[in-house]
Amino acid sequence: MRVTRFEPYLIELIRSDGAAIVKSAESFAAAALSEKPHGVRLELATGAQVGAAAGGHRSGRRSRQRRR
Repeated sequence: MRVTRFEPYLIELIRSDGAAIVKSAESFAAAALSEKPHGVRLELATGAQVGAAAGGHRSGRRSRQRRR
């Protein structure tokens, strides 16, 4: 699944789960975070914020091959 489809899917999955630990979930773009083009920012019930960014290649193999 492409990241442009996976990001909203993941956010919806987190929101629909109803877990009390996650207060909110939004894309990096909606949270005005510009360090990475795609990612999800979570705000937890404790007030902590966690960001998970998508990046790199589909497989680490391509990265290792380029280093040689």
